[in-house]
Amino acid sequence: MHLASRLEPDATIVLTVSGDVDFAVADDLRAVALGMVASTECRRLCLDLAGVSFLDSTGISALVAIRNAAEASTRTLLLRNPSKPVARLLDLTGLTPVFTVESTGTDA
Repeated sequence: MHLASRLEPDATIVLTVSGDVDFAVADDLRAVALGMVASTECRRLCLDLAGVSFLDSTGISALVAIRNAAEASTRTLLLRNPSKPVARLLDLTGLTPVFTVESTGTDA
C-alpha cells in the first residue's frame, strides 16, 4: 500500500491510497486517516481509492472506523473513485449507502 496526501484550500485533506489494503496494512491506513480526521486543518477527508487493487475485510473495517471517527468529530468523509475491487466489496457488504461516494470518471 502507498499513501500520499495533500491539503486543499477548502480544508479538504485528500489521502490517495494505492495498492493492496489488507491485514498487513489496514491498521496503517486507519492510523494515518484517523490522525488526519483529528487534525484541526481538516474539515473534510477525501480518500481517493482509484489505485486500490485489493481490499479485504480488514480494509473495510478500517474504512468504517474512519467514517465513524469523521462523523463523531463533525468532519465529512468522501470516498473518491473507488476502484472496481473496492466498489464490489462495498456493494457485497451493503456498505455503499453508508459512505458518500464520488466518481470523477477516472477509473483505475
